Amino acid sequence: MASRLSDLHDGLEREDRNKILQWISTTPYSLHHQAVRKDRLLDSGDWMLRNARFKEWMESSSSATLWLHGIPGSGKSKLA
Repeated sequence: MASRLSDLHDGLEREDRNKILQWISTTPYSLHHQAVRKDRLLDSGDWMLRNARFKEWMESSSSATLWLHGIPGSGKSKLA
């Protein structure tokens, strides 16, 4: 039962996130994300997942946005 409730809750959160993203930007981010993700190399971005600051952000109970910045072409889109 707990698993079903969790899945339902995740689905509602996902729907709310999608509505918010559509409100913030009319850019078809989902299509862009899917296109960019096709070319992603296996294990790219693993360095970030092992980074202490990233782990701290993931484990934090506060609601915070992870903002990645870098020059165009540095690979930010390939981390998704």
